[in-house]
Formats: sequence, structure tokens, C-alpha cells
Amino acid sequence: MGDDADGQAAGLIYSFLAGGTRLGTRARALVAPTLRQRPVLAFGVVVLVFVLMLLWSPLDSSRTTFGTLVLLLVAIGGTEALRRQVGSERPAR
Repeated sequence: MGDDADGQAAGLIYSFLAGGTRLGTRARALVAPTLRQRPVLAFGVVVLVFVLMLLWSPLDSSRTTFGTLVLLLVAIGGTEALRRQVGSERPAR
């Protein structure tokens, strides 16, 4: 699998989670309590996966400090967007 395929796979996973399919909705319902009640855990998992990907080094932009920071900000921003989406779909009771 090439560098582009790895980035595309991550985009497909996020699209699945954020999309309106039944499986995506069920997946969001499954992670909703964690995203709402334990955001530090949710962001920690994202950072852990990001660090593991850096160690594996499948991404071209991980070869520069600027590219790595941009990817980290995109991952954190995407997680916050998903957290807000879940919060609007399933408000705390």
C-alpha cells in the first residue's frame, strides 16, 4: 500500500464515521458516551494512533516538522468536529 492509499484510508474511515449511513450512525452512538464524558481519552487515542503512524512512517508529510504539525492539527480538528456532531445528535440527558 502506498503513501496516498494510507491517507485515503484514514479519510474513508472518517467519512464513514461522520456520514449518514446506518453503520456510521451506530458507530457514533457507540462512541458518543466516550466523546461526551471523556474527551481527554478520545483525543488521547487520536494522538496515540498519530504517534504510531509516525513511527511506522507511511505518510510523506511526516518527514518534515511542518507537515507533521499540520497532520496533527487536522486529526485533532477532525476529532473535535466529530465530537460536536455527536453532541448535537445525542445531547447529554
